[in-house]
Amino acid sequence: MRSSTREARDGSVYGTTQGTGQLFRYRPARDELEMLGPAWQRGDYVTVCELSPDERFLYYLPGAHGGAFRQGTPVVQYEIATGRRKVLAFLARAFEQAHNYVPAGTYGMKVSADGGTLYVNFNGHAADGTRPAHMRPNGFALCSFAAIHIPASER
Repeated sequence: MRSSTREARDGSVYGTTQGTGQLFRYRPARDELEMLGPAWQRGDYVTVCELSPDERFLYYLPGAHGGAFRQGTPVVQYEIATGRRKVLAFLARAFEQAHNYVPAGTYGMKVSADGGTLYVNFNGHAADGTRPAHMRPNGFALCSFAAIHIPASER
C-alpha cells in the first residue's frame, strides 16, 4: 500500500499500491481486499488519494515522484460506482505557459468540504526557457500550491 483515503461511511478504505500502481478497496470489518484496476498507466506512483465528501469519487494525481509532467500532470477522478476513470485536467502545459513552472508530482492533496475544489501542493521545476543550463528537468526543486476548481457538472 502506498496511499489510502479516510474510511467511508460503509467502512471501506480506498487506496493505491506501491509497485504496481493499482487502485484497491479494503473492507477492514471483513478483511476483504478488492483490486479495482490500474490507477493510471502500469506502475505509476500515486502517493495520495482523496475521497470526495459525498463518497462518489476518488481523486488522485499519478506520477508523484517527479514524473507526472511526462504524462502532462493529470488530475484523475475515479467514479466508485462505475469504475470509470476520467482526467479532469492535464496541468503541466497550462502551468508552464502561464507561470514558467512545471508541476511534476504531489505528496499532498485535499478536497474542499463542498467537493468543488481540489487543493494540491506540487513539487516541480522551472520551464526549459527559464531553467539555468546546469539544472536538469528532474521534476523537483520548486514547490507550488494549486486550487483546482471542479465544475458542478463533474461532481
